Amino acid sequence: MKFSIKAIIFFIVLSFQSLTAQIKFAWITDTHIGSPDAEKDLLQIVNDINNRDIKFTIITGDVTEKGLNSELSQAREILSKLKRPYFIIPGNHDTKWSESGCTKFTELFGSSRFTFNVDDYCFIGLNSGIPLRGGGGHISPEDINWLKNRLKNLSPQTKIIFAVHHQLDKEIDNYKNVINLLSRFEKVFVIVGHGHTNRPYVFDNIKGAMGRSALSKQKTPGYNLVSLFGDSISIQTIDFNANKEWYRNSIERLSTSSEEKVLSQKSLQELNPVFESQSTVVKTGVLKNNRLFFADLEGWIYSIKLNGKLIWKKYLSTSFFARPVIYKNQIIFSAIDGNVYFLNQSNGRLLKTIKLYSPIVSSPVIHKNNLIVFSNDGKVNFINLKTFEIKSFKIGEKNFEASPLIAKDKIFIGNWDNYLYSINTDFSDTSIVLWKWTENKNFYYSPAACSPLIDKLNRIFISTPDKFISAIDFQTGRTLFRSNEFNSWESIGINNQKSLLFIKGLVDTLYAIDISDSIINLKWKTHLGYGLDTNPIPISESSGMIFLPAKDGTLYIVDEMTGKLIQKFFLGNARLNDVIVINPELLIVSNMDGKFFRININRR
Repeated sequence: MKFSIKAIIFFIVLSFQSLTAQIKFAWITDTHIGSPDAEKDLLQIVNDINNRDIKFTIITGDVTEKGLNSELSQAREILSKLKRPYFIIPGNHDTKWSESGCTKFTELFGSSRFTFNVDDYCFIGLNSGIPLRGGGGHISPEDINWLKNRLKNLSPQTKIIFAVHHQLDKEIDNYKNVINLLSRFEKVFVIVGHGHTNRPYVFDNIKGAMGRSALSKQKTPGYNLVSLFGDSISIQTIDFNANKEWYRNSIERLSTSSEEKVLSQKSLQELNPVFESQSTVVKTGVLKNNRLFFADLEGWIYSIKLNGKLIWKKYLSTSFFARPVIYKNQIIFSAIDGNVYFLNQSNGRLLKTIKLYSPIVSSPVIHKNNLIVFSNDGKVNFINLKTFEIKSFKIGEKNFEASPLIAKDKIFIGNWDNYLYSINTDFSDTSIVLWKWTENKNFYYSPAACSPLIDKLNRIFISTPDKFISAIDFQTGRTLFRSNEFNSWESIGINNQKSLLFIKGLVDTLYAIDISDSIINLKWKTHLGYGLDTNPIPISESSGMIFLPAKDGTLYIVDEMTGKLIQKFFLGNARLNDVIVINPELLIVSNMDGKFFRININRR
């Protein structure tokens, strides 16, 4: 075998550089604190790192198993034993079930992103976990803007080490936005977690690597040591058994990129948003007198006209997941800081604040002059809108997420403690909980993210992540029907006649089932091609049309009776929120990037 003189010199230089690494750091990922033996595994890793000559540690997400406050505190306690600095970002396990509304991570660790310089390297970490959403990643508009501002001041010769939890490809909805920003630099390397295995990657034309999980489920706990020397990188796995280098390469970008086919969907240029908040929005809001009221995760509350013209906005130092409600001339917002804010509809002036002392994610409802608010301490809170007297009752053991259903003076809502609850609106009665229901006592399959529905036979329908649709007796909580035939997740809808139930299948397919009598049958199914979709957004129906907002950024409009696709609109690489139907020819919808769209419907 012959080698060129250039190749021989390259390998000699590389070998010499490996002995004199400029920067050496530890890389931990997917610690999953809260899962079996995770704390013990991480402590062993921390002790090993403390005995090595490294500059710092980077942790690339899934720090916890369920994002519980106690898990995050335990992780911080162990990581605080590191003798050198560490830099950390969350992953989807830290954000999907967060009882704090994704605020505890920042409270404990200072931020969900990082940047720092060492020599001629710039290290950057961004969060790709989506607040209270699973199934892939997304970089928020706030973080995209932050990244733009961070990179614009750097020389193109700067060497970038970019850390993110999900793979920088289709695993992240808007990964191209990040790739485009990084493409100005010739020397970039990406490190990711999520897949629990050591593996080299190429993201478009940027080299990268996935790291193994810290967990001993892979026979032994472990992490990686990363060495940077000149323009090259070496990665060595440390698993307390057979430590070995598994990756070595330069960090220069490849000369060509693997271009992807672009789907022929309606482009954002053809259907422009009427309003952009430049921040994450998870509810489209509420409509009153052709004015839309909504809020974002940055703490801004907005009132806009349907053409997108801003009427007023107000800032409060909190985050908003819940949909607002309207009461007389007031607009009421419930927030992650545990407060309920009453604002004047006309000008946004703050009229009153009520403290409930626990984060609020579930959208409140009004019933008989009571504002009913479910807080993440498992309580239902009845606020009298005339006297502002508060009556609170402990209901669930964990946090609430979905919007409750009120029917026949009862409230139905799921909790992340595995149960769907039937609650008496007459809180003077001694029996506040009428019944609670479950068919699967597994936390991950709790009926918490799906808003329950009721049909004309008084059956309560719910969809759970074990892929079952269940019908429950309104009075007794007894299971009447249960099927996994429709591969459901957490998105369902019902028509105005309450005779058809619509189910978004986990992959590609929308189902309609006939619930007009005691026997439940499939009416039709339609292959829409939206891919894998765990976005827990309700399906809407109006004037014989079904509106399905999808994870892939597409709004599908389908005929209620036949399942035929009427129209579809691609609204950008961000998950869609709920649809507000204004009239049979006009609707408004937002996406999680805070973009709002007016859509004209053409049934022809």
